[in-house]
Amino acid sequence: MAAVTKELIPSLVIGLGGTGYQVVKILKRKYLDSAYFGNAVPELIRLVTIDQDPNLEEKGEDLLTTHEKIYITADVGAVVANIEQHPYLKRWYPAHAVRESIGPGAGQVRAVGRLRLFKNMDLLRNVLEDRLRKITDKKHIDADGAFRMAKAKDADINVFIVTSVGGGTGSGMFLDMAYIVREVFRREKKRAILHGYLFMPDALAGRTDEENERMNANGAAALRELDFFMDRKERFKAEYSDGFKISEQSGQEKPFNFCYLVSDVDVNDRLLLQKVTAEQIFHIMGTALTKDQQSVMANVPAKAFLKITDGQFKGKERNYSSFGVSSCVFPMERLREIFSHQLGCDLLEMIQEFPKDEKKPKPWDQDLDDFLHMHGLIRGLEGQEQDLMAIDRLSTIQELKTSVAVNIDNIGVSDLGKVVVDCNGVSRRSFQDLAKRITGRKAELIATYLDGLNRGLAQMFGDPDKGVRYVQKFLESLKVNLEELRGLMKRGRDFYQKKQTTAMEQARAAEESLRTECDKSFLLRSRSLCRQYAEQSIKAANTAIVFEFKADLQEWMHEVLIALAQKVDESLVKVHRLAGHIERLETQFQKRSIEVTLGGDVNGASQDYLLNYSVVKSSDLKGLYAGFLGELAPYEAVYIGVEQGLDLASKWGYYSENVELFERDTLKFASRFLEKKLNEVTIEEFLISKGHDYIADIGENLAKKGKPLWRLDDNLFPHHVHTENFLGVYDREGTRLVEHVAAILGENFVTVSTREPHRVTLVQTGHGAPLFALSKIEDWESRYRRYRDIQYLHAVTGEEYGIDWHDYPLRPNMFTEQELIRYFTLARPLGFLQMQTEKDKNRYYLTLEPSRALTPGDPRNTFLGDDLIASYDRFKGYEHIRKLAHMINQALYQRGSYQDQLEFLESEISRLKSSMAKLASPSYQKFFQEQITAVVPVRDDLARKKTLSELERDLAR
Repeated sequence: MAAVTKELIPSLVIGLGGTGYQVVKILKRKYLDSAYFGNAVPELIRLVTIDQDPNLEEKGEDLLTTHEKIYITADVGAVVANIEQHPYLKRWYPAHAVRESIGPGAGQVRAVGRLRLFKNMDLLRNVLEDRLRKITDKKHIDADGAFRMAKAKDADINVFIVTSVGGGTGSGMFLDMAYIVREVFRREKKRAILHGYLFMPDALAGRTDEENERMNANGAAALRELDFFMDRKERFKAEYSDGFKISEQSGQEKPFNFCYLVSDVDVNDRLLLQKVTAEQIFHIMGTALTKDQQSVMANVPAKAFLKITDGQFKGKERNYSSFGVSSCVFPMERLREIFSHQLGCDLLEMIQEFPKDEKKPKPWDQDLDDFLHMHGLIRGLEGQEQDLMAIDRLSTIQELKTSVAVNIDNIGVSDLGKVVVDCNGVSRRSFQDLAKRITGRKAELIATYLDGLNRGLAQMFGDPDKGVRYVQKFLESLKVNLEELRGLMKRGRDFYQKKQTTAMEQARAAEESLRTECDKSFLLRSRSLCRQYAEQSIKAANTAIVFEFKADLQEWMHEVLIALAQKVDESLVKVHRLAGHIERLETQFQKRSIEVTLGGDVNGASQDYLLNYSVVKSSDLKGLYAGFLGELAPYEAVYIGVEQGLDLASKWGYYSENVELFERDTLKFASRFLEKKLNEVTIEEFLISKGHDYIADIGENLAKKGKPLWRLDDNLFPHHVHTENFLGVYDREGTRLVEHVAAILGENFVTVSTREPHRVTLVQTGHGAPLFALSKIEDWESRYRRYRDIQYLHAVTGEEYGIDWHDYPLRPNMFTEQELIRYFTLARPLGFLQMQTEKDKNRYYLTLEPSRALTPGDPRNTFLGDDLIASYDRFKGYEHIRKLAHMINQALYQRGSYQDQLEFLESEISRLKSSMAKLASPSYQKFFQEQITAVVPVRDDLARKKTLSELERDLAR
């Protein structure tokens, strides 16, 4: 794989108005989703949106920070009411026509958008200067571990301006913004390569009919202004404040080096247009599709933006570009979703089941035996009095202190009763003391059992060879055993209680016999018999205490077993609940797994035929899933494990109470695990593995869909539009995909890296078409003509440049013969047509610089001929005829007032008449008469305007 370069050209993206805001937001999402860029926008790239009201933004996820959103406001009504206090606005703002704005936005009034730019010039200038300093900071030159500034000598800075031309905000300020950027950069001794992405009126569908009408008219007005300066008919000159204006150097440049027109020729989905635009900008900034050492973009102007050399639009500059973007993708996000549910399905099934073994049909019995033996829950004695071994953990009979008849032979008969009572008291007190200690031991034993059960369950849940149903069987078997043991404890208690009763009756009988014998007279009393009864009573009482203690031990152990049984019951409830969750989730996951998807679309709702054309079909899913996952058994251990998985051993009870969390964590695990696996799969490896030459198919798909989506009427100008095809592939310039697409597109293409193994993107651009090649211009022009007389449409006003925008249609008409003669006639007195005498020959030259002394042989001058008629014949085919016509009109306008212009024309008409009278040649007389006829209407029109102007002044008085 080729080495990854970390060099970037500093870039600034400016989104104007709502359209610009949306595109910038989509663009930022691409950076946040790009692992190559560290899921962040590099410091060398800055995003800025400029709008008039935050409330006009579409609601939803807003990825842009407060530093990336600039709001400009101004009270239009207050400004217009005090227009005298705003000299820089007064010079151009049509206060007579646009006196206020409806609402905080521009209300589709372009002049309002521009006014607010003027009023917030200091803020905008500061923002641009700040962003320029940040993207060109010297710390980026040799940055370590991050993207650094490309070291190409005198590398220009990319500036992208995105807006629509149909609204009021962006459409009203986009030309100013382009020149402001140029001026700010010039003052900082930096040069910007400006890329304009202008959304045409038809790309803003979804408005009301009235709004669409106004947007079409606005678009035509904006495009007239754009074309005027892209043709450089005039220097852009604007003064925004005392300290900031557009210099002559900046104003002489085109507003955009590359001006892309975004129309709905092939795509009528507004959001998709925004996405495709963001995709194209992303590739220009993030790959070699930019002006750096490896790019051909620097050569595009020389190849594509030459003037038209023949035909009705000869001399017209080809300034505009279109582009197309298409992508073939290995749909990792969708596959991860499908495979996550499939893997979740498989894992849920696996953690429920346990391996079957004919030799051990009930494998949980071993865990049950281990648990019972470990905790002494087995019988330790044979016969009727068999006890649980665990009882010894409460107490042994040896701990019970019983009294013994010691030296009873030396005790008087009268004291034997007291001795019996004292001996029985010793045993009773020992029993009571021991019972108190056993209460604590019972609690400890319960805790030990519960802990042992928890650890046992954790071990089972954490064992991939055991499952939820295994745990269920274990708990159910343990429950049965505990019920049997509790029955045993009850029977044992009853048995010892009977023994206790018998011993107590024997003790009472012995005491009664002792009392009877002691009550006899001295002569009849048997001393040895008294001692015998006393000894029998003490022994029987001790035996009764022992049996009582044993009976209580059975009861206490029964209570321990009850506590354990309750825990088993609780665990069973949780395990049953968890099992139910798993079954339901398995069914739910199944609905979004491979089996269900096999009958549908792999891409789902996210597919569009431009940006997400999947190379994976539904028929590929099973093989792909099995191929890169292989045997699933090893993944079960990871899934239930602590470090990477769900930690099912400790969280199973918690998951039984929180099914949403269990679902989320299961899918999170599967998604995280699959993401790593899917990242290892490239498009090309996948296609090769399928056997058929799918790489050729995918290349053909790209080539077909990647051609410019917004073609600039290549039927009208097929031999003028210059195409640059840029194939964006992932980080392998030697891929077979390149070969196939190259064969389809031809030799004129460049291969670049997109750093994305799951996407192949084709960016194809078409450069060098005149503006009026757009298919819907005629419709926009008709709307313009309808609105121009009733609503103000322009932002850059004709008064600033002494022109009438009506004279600059988007689709220019051919000059009539009379118009050509008029311009030829006026060119001479205005200095554009000059005569030089060389070796007794009169030679006529055209120049676009009438104030400069004409030098024969200077390539800036055009030789026309040795006589006027021959010169006129060549004049009609002059390459720059359209620009010359504009300059002649301007020069006449600059002669001064209407009266000054009239005097100039009257003088020229008189000269022509006088010259015609001196000429004997009929052809020359005819030609001079035609010149007079062509100029007279201009004189008459000026006279009419002069009279009307004087009348208006009289009325104003």
